[in-house]
Amino acid sequence: MSAPSTSAPTIPMDTLSLVFKVLQNAVSNSSDLSKYGKINLEGKAGGRLRQSPAAMSLLTDAGFIIVESDLVLLEVIDATEATLSTVVAQRCASSASAPAPAPAPAPKLSMKQQANRDREERERLERLAAQNKRSKPNKLSFKQQALKDKDEADATNSSLKKKEEKAELLKKVEEDNHVRKNDENWSVSERSERALSKLLQTVISTAPTLTLSICLAHFTRFVARVS
Repeated sequence: MSAPSTSAPTIPMDTLSLVFKVLQNAVSNSSDLSKYGKINLEGKAGGRLRQSPAAMSLLTDAGFIIVESDLVLLEVIDATEATLSTVVAQRCASSASAPAPAPAPAPKLSMKQQANRDREERERLERLAAQNKRSKPNKLSFKQQALKDKDEADATNSSLKKKEEKAELLKKVEEDNHVRKNDENWSVSERSERALSKLLQTVISTAPTLTLSICLAHFTRFVARVS
């Protein structure tokens, strides 16, 4: 028998994997070579081996012989295990140098499926745009910022003015109450007294929304009627 080949014969990867499986089965089941040490060369696996002279050479190096239409291993010898190691090394080298398989092409979509996908992508982009818009407030121009500052200042001044008007009105009402209680020349009927008290409460409660001049005008006309 010849020694295992030290060269690296060119064998297709799928055929090299088949040679590895044949040798591994024989070495692992050396006590049952009648089953694991025999290959029908007219079968599917044997036909693939016959198509590769390099694969057949490796198997004969491992101790296989051709008996009629079968490839037979009578016993596992050192050459069998040495050839198995050679095949393992060749498989590793082929796997490392083999290019990555190209990705499978995406299945072709129907017109309806493509339309739905385009709509979903458009909605996704719109949501992203809306999120970006909310996270980045619009920058005001110089004129817009000036108008905003003016409106805020006017609102602050208006609030202060209303507070001052209310304070002045309350002061006027307190002074009037003092005069009505202490001036002996001031005299109104009990009904007029209740009406005046109600008017004062209304004036005070509406002071935040009425100007001082309107409130004083109502108050003066009422005093003139009841005097």
